[in-house]
Formats: sequence, C-alpha cells, structure tokens
Amino acid sequence: MARAEPVRYMFELAGVEYEDNRVSQDQWKEIKATTGLGQLPVLEVDGKQLPQSAAIYRYVGRVHGFYPSDACECAKVDVVTETVSEFDPDLGKIFIESDQAKKADLIKTLSAEKFPKRFSILEKLLLKNNEGKQWFVGDKSKVAFIDGCAFTYMPEYFTLLIEI
Repeated sequence: MARAEPVRYMFELAGVEYEDNRVSQDQWKEIKATTGLGQLPVLEVDGKQLPQSAAIYRYVGRVHGFYPSDACECAKVDVVTETVSEFDPDLGKIFIESDQAKKADLIKTLSAEKFPKRFSILEKLLLKNNEGKQWFVGDKSKVAFIDGCAFTYMPEYFTLLIEI
C-alpha cells in the first residue's frame, strides 16, 4: 500500500488511462531532487508536477467526479480525509520498526489505545451519512475519493492485527 493507491483506484473507476511509475529505492535516489518537494507521490499533468497526497486526491477527485461540488460536502470529505490521515504517523512507526519484538509491542499498544478511538470516530462519521449504509459523504452512486482512501488504509491496520 502506498499513498498513491487511492489515485490509482480513482483512475481505474473513472476508466482513465495513466502511467503508473513505481520507484525503487535506487531510482528514488536519482529522481528525488526532480520532484519539487523531494517526496512522493507526484502526479504529472500536462508536464506540470502536483505533489502532496491529499492535494492529488482532491485534484483527481474533482476532475473525475469523486469530489463533491457543494462546499459543505467538500468540508465533510476533508474531515474524513484528515481523520484517516491521523493513522499515518503510527502506521509509519510500525512499518519502519525492524525489531520484531518492539514492533509487536507497538502494534499491541496502538491497537489497544489509539486505533480503537480513531475507528470509533470514523464509524460515527460514516453513520452520520445515510445511517452508514453507503459512503462517508453524499448519496451518489459513485464512491467519493475518501471512501477509496479509507478502503486503502484499513486493510493495513487489520493485517497488523492478524500478525500479533
């Protein structure tokens, strides 16, 4: 799973052809300085680079109909986006920890303390919209980009729980 995955989902759902450039560690060393902010993902459109995951999600979502046109609905999407992004620092700690015993302890601690609270918040946000029967925001037949983001991140969490 990577930060570009929700964009890949949106492109696939919209039927958009795209060039999926995945970068190895060796390639990253060579191209890092050319990415503007020195980080990935970067979306290139008409020769211009767009960095930052959430900005890319919103851009692709707007262009391909996965982002609401109503300002209030956009704000709701942003609330869910930020709530999902709160998992990032903790998931990052888990993935970079090389000591398996420390990793297991970290997973147990986060699973007991932080993650349940965040999932509870996400559940409340989901239930606020159509009693949780469809999407986080709106009632369109199309998924909002935030549903793709949540779909991307949640399996990572559950995989970690299975490992402990």
